[in-house]
Amino acid sequence: MILHPTRRVALLVCFCCITIFLFVTPAFLHNGSLDIHIWKVGFEALCQGDSLNTSSVEGSESPHSRLLVTASTVNEDTSWVEKELGNEHGLSTRIYVTDNASSDYSVPLNKGHEAMVYLTYIIDEYRDLSDITLFVHAHQFAWHNNDLLNRDMAEMVRRLSPDYVVRNGYINLRCHHDPGCPSHIFPHEPSFDPAYPEAAVIGLAWSELFPGELIPASIAQPCCAQMAMSRENILAVPLQRYVDLRDWLLNTALDDRLSGRVFEYTWQYLWGQKYQYCPLQSVCYCDGYGVCFGGDEQYTTYDTIRRIAEEMDAEAKTSAADELHAGVAFLPKDKLLKFKNRMETQLELWRSHAFFRGEDHRNRAFEAGRLWTAKDDP
Repeated sequence: MILHPTRRVALLVCFCCITIFLFVTPAFLHNGSLDIHIWKVGFEALCQGDSLNTSSVEGSESPHSRLLVTASTVNEDTSWVEKELGNEHGLSTRIYVTDNASSDYSVPLNKGHEAMVYLTYIIDEYRDLSDITLFVHAHQFAWHNNDLLNRDMAEMVRRLSPDYVVRNGYINLRCHHDPGCPSHIFPHEPSFDPAYPEAAVIGLAWSELFPGELIPASIAQPCCAQMAMSRENILAVPLQRYVDLRDWLLNTALDDRLSGRVFEYTWQYLWGQKYQYCPLQSVCYCDGYGVCFGGDEQYTTYDTIRRIAEEMDAEAKTSAADELHAGVAFLPKDKLLKFKNRMETQLELWRSHAFFRGEDHRNRAFEAGRLWTAKDDP
């Protein structure tokens, strides 16, 4: 049965009411005395109209050296790197321009999208790596950057915990699974999908990139080829291996976009995370960026309601508004918008709470399921 659009909105409203008052609020409020204090502070800041300061607690005093490698073209604006991160303690930057051979940092051939940049940097600097290397695209704001960090790469870089990278060796900077997880690429069942064109060619490409190794039944990791690695993890792969991978990229018959998409779903395997790399989104946000909701169940509930609020907003702007004038709306538009605004206020309060909670590194360790020691504090 297909629900009328406005009736679907009404059901979403009912669902949110029940979830907020019967599950979510108790889950957050009964997480300890520290959480109640955080709610009070966050609520007062929200009522006073203060913006939430989401600057990194760890980044400014991190003992780890960091280098940000940015892949760009001449038409992309990378001025944000210096403007937003130029004064970030312990962070160096390097901007590659793939279609300008005379730039300070370029590549042998403009092919393979960001993959050519990442491999070229590693080959050139293999013996002089920073403790941590971050590989990113040229745009500061993008849909595939983390939603809870305003989809802002500068904020992601500032908040990213260097210790989280060192502990894991390799991390995908994107916490959200979709697109990429769960597995959606099946190399033994090649078929063309316009959304995932690499799925049709990755089986053959895999046999060329990893000769003599088994072709996996499925492959997965969050999109979109932005990641961070420790020096030790990069050095665990011999230099000649990186040279061979770049040679494949230079010589493959696959075009620029498709060859880059193949690498997008092979990095995790190259750097020791096996075929499927889909860590819990809550752990990625909490242990990685210090945004802690108290556990995976609480994060999942928050994220579900956030997406419902976004759908309500879309409905309010389209079908609900149109049908109101036709006299058939199940829920008046003014009530829909009023409830949506209340929901967004509540969501912002929970988000503020998560940032405050993440300042305590014991909470980060707890949500990640690891032991906390005093040296974990910055």
